[in-house]
Amino acid sequence: VQVYESAFGSLGVHNAQILLTHDDLADRKRYLNARSTLSTLLELGAVPIINENDTVITDEIKFGDNDTLGALVANLVDADALVILTDEILPHFTETGEAREKAITQGRIADILLATGQLDEAMALQEARLPVVTALGDQEGLAHIRYSMANIRIARGEHESGNLQQIYEQLTEAFQISCQQGHADAIGGIGLLLVQVLAMGGLRDEAVETLDTTEDAFTTLRDLDGLAQVKQLRQMLEA
Repeated sequence: VQVYESAFGSLGVHNAQILLTHDDLADRKRYLNARSTLSTLLELGAVPIINENDTVITDEIKFGDNDTLGALVANLVDADALVILTDEILPHFTETGEAREKAITQGRIADILLATGQLDEAMALQEARLPVVTALGDQEGLAHIRYSMANIRIARGEHESGNLQQIYEQLTEAFQISCQQGHADAIGGIGLLLVQVLAMGGLRDEAVETLDTTEDAFTTLRDLDGLAQVKQLRQMLEA
């Protein structure tokens, strides 16, 4: 960062470091916040220096390389052009050794498509990577696919057009896998949505049980925002 500061400073240009994670672009609210921040910096004449926040990522939720990150940020700010300086002729994946990396990359892109409202494209990518993730026995990846598919169906309004059962089944599978894996963050996020779907279907007892498990996960994480959402859902179920 200091190198950038010196280089741009010699030209009288300010710069600012921005650290992004996959979740910053997959979640609609955080996506809009990131977009607003970058747009403001550009309007002020500052050059954003963007890197991935390596301290808070896992394999399933990281960008993986700067080319991918650059492409997503270019879309985020409606850039006129994306220039990639690389010594690789083309990025590529082999059929075996890099199958998991390809599937993870497809999942990241699908989440961005979902956040930007490109629902059919997001679903197509999730469906494309499902056989690979299943064959690899990647349970974390499978939970992510099921959760994402349920989110896409809800965004399409399928819960209001007779497809609540499929959404319920996909979320239940994702939730059960996350519980088996002991991933508190996934349990919390999936659990909040599953509780709402259970409530829509009139399954109050199952919703309360799921909410209890979700609350335990957020308590473990010390996630105050998550606990606040649990409280709101509990009040809804008790009304």
